[in-house]
Amino acid sequence: YTSTDNNVVSAYESLYQVAKESKIPLIASDTSSVERGAIAALGVNYYDLGRETGKIVVRILNGEKADAIPVYTPQM
Repeated sequence: YTSTDNNVVSAYESLYQVAKESKIPLIASDTSSVERGAIAALGVNYYDLGRETGKIVVRILNGEKADAIPVYTPQM
């Protein structure tokens, strides 16, 4: 199981090669890691989370009070 640590994610192809040679499956907490070698993932897509965050920022920049905006919880 791999975390979303920046060092792990930035070197995922190398990690995949070692896991493949060792016949160890990789399961990720970052959904984009599936495209890079993980066999499955359960977690947040950080690209989508960033887009949703941007939408909230626009609302605040347009004058909406931050405390009036409901907390966003990403779907998994």
